[in-house]
Amino acid sequence: MDKDEVAKILKPAFPGDLIAVDGENSYFTVSIVSDKFENLTKLKRQQFVYSCLTDQISSGAIHALDFHLNTVCERKNSQL
Repeated sequence: MDKDEVAKILKPAFPGDLIAVDGENSYFTVSIVSDKFENLTKLKRQQFVYSCLTDQISSGAIHALDFHLNTVCERKNSQL
């Protein structure tokens, strides 16, 4: 599995949102900026993304994930 395949799987859950995936083999860093994360804890945000990748994690195609999950407002504030 490559990073483009991971991004393609995530796109339907985050239409129009910023998605960036980096990494190789079965180790990936997923960065998403989405208002779907509004009012969700860090854990709930990660669980939401994990739920999109359940089959790939179960099969071993994805072994490890690192996350950078922000709302649009959080992203703007971090760039100031």
